[in-house]
Amino acid sequence: MNGLPLVRKEQTKTTDQLQAGFTLLEVLLAMLIMGIGFAVLTEGLLGGRAGVDRNYAYTLVAIFAENKLNEIASGIELNSQGEFKDKKICYSWRREEIVTSELSKEIIIHIEWPSQEGKGYYTLRRLVYDRNGN
Repeated sequence: MNGLPLVRKEQTKTTDQLQAGFTLLEVLLAMLIMGIGFAVLTEGLLGGRAGVDRNYAYTLVAIFAENKLNEIASGIELNSQGEFKDKKICYSWRREEIVTSELSKEIIIHIEWPSQEGKGYYTLRRLVYDRNGN
């Protein structure tokens, strides 16, 4: 060798090398935040599903009430009350007639069913010309 003493240089770790990984506390905190986010997301999806079910029920009874009014007005339906089922839910209906003049009457269909909020109600009214005066 050229006469220089060999000096060994000490290697020191920099701050970046010392903090290369995450601590247990940081990992647990990240998991907690993700868990809360997933819980909020799941609740939002379930709440959306309840709204879809509620809208489905109202659409179903609106179509049923319109059809039932058409049957009553044309003389096909003679019953004054009844029930129908859809997806394990029992809907009950009843009709009411109010004579408004000699030649007209108002037909009212009331429908109710059990729902998550208690009971669901829907009412549809129609003024019908009664040429027979009944």
